[in-house]
This record gives sequence, C-alpha cells and structure tokens, in this order.
Amino acid sequence: MSGKFPPEIGPLIVQKSPQIVWRSFEYYSPLRKLLGYVSEHPGEALSLAQAADIASLEYTHFAAYFREKAGVTFKCWIDFVRVCAAVQMLESVDKSITEVAQDSGFEDGTTFCRTFRRVTGMTPTQYRRRRLSRLDELK
Repeated sequence: MSGKFPPEIGPLIVQKSPQIVWRSFEYYSPLRKLLGYVSEHPGEALSLAQAADIASLEYTHFAAYFREKAGVTFKCWIDFVRVCAAVQMLESVDKSITEVAQDSGFEDGTTFCRTFRRVTGMTPTQYRRRRLSRLDELK
C-alpha cells in the first residue's frame, strides 16, 4: 500500500464500494494514527482492540466513534483497505493467491477469496486473469 488514500486500485471496478468518509482520516487524529499504522503495516492482523489502542481510544468507545467518523464499520474499512492492497499485489507481484492473502493481512485463503469477491464482484483468480488478458491485448 502506498499510503495514498483512498487507495488507487487501477481498473478494478468496486461493485459494492463502501461509503468511506476518507477526509475523516485527515481531520481526526485517532483515525489519522490508525491510517498511518495500517499504511506502514499492511499485512499485519489488526483486531478491533488493537485498532482502538493505536487510535488511543477506549475499546468500548472505538467502534461507535469509528462508524460515526468514517461512515462505515471498522471491519468494512479494514476489509476494503486489505482488498486494495491485494489488488496492487495481484497487478504487480508474481505471488500465489495464498501469498497475496497473507501479505495483505487475511487470516486464510478462504476468508480472502470471500472478502475479495464481496468487495469486487469477482474472485482474485478471476481478477488476475482479466488483468493478464488486458495486458496481452496491449501487446
């Protein structure tokens, strides 16, 4: 992940794009801290409790605060950010789908494929094949 948000995801058409309020990550210090951490550690697992700690907020308050300021739940946001990181890897790195899943912060390949499909409308393999076919057309 380049740290630029909203993330650049190239030709990917996000079917169910969440309504993330990206300017909140610039304006509110707790969200800015969290975004900085995720940008520096894209492949690390991150629980709600850990995110609350990074944002310097109480765990019991964090989920409601995040939803209010970002416009989506923490899980929705982190899934979207991880899928964006995975898209970048699928486009630029010759790694297996399992390696991409691990490097983008997903616990396992099944969760990765399910989340990727929910966000993009296609599986990681379908995305990679479409991307390769587009590159072949340009040659």
